[in-house]
Amino acid sequence: MAHSAHVELAKLHDEFPILNDIEATLAFSMNEGDATPRAVAWNLAPNLCQHFARLGITERLRHLVVQLARYQDGCCCGGRIEFNHGHCRVCW
Repeated sequence: MAHSAHVELAKLHDEFPILNDIEATLAFSMNEGDATPRAVAWNLAPNLCQHFARLGITERLRHLVVQLARYQDGCCCGGRIEFNHGHCRVCW
């Protein structure tokens, strides 16, 4: 993962401590050259997804996905960001 993406994930964990308390996955897909991901979806209850959107967490993660996609080969990429009680992992 790119250094700037690591930094952004660390900032998110510091800024939004709720990310340290969840076990969740954010799935995404994006075409090469897109300014934003085509799809971003949490595997959480709808009310928690809405709460994350209101806090700006989901939008910040959309920007992070754009950064991550720059370093991938191919015209289409998809993956997920897994959050597990303070730890996170990006999977393609």
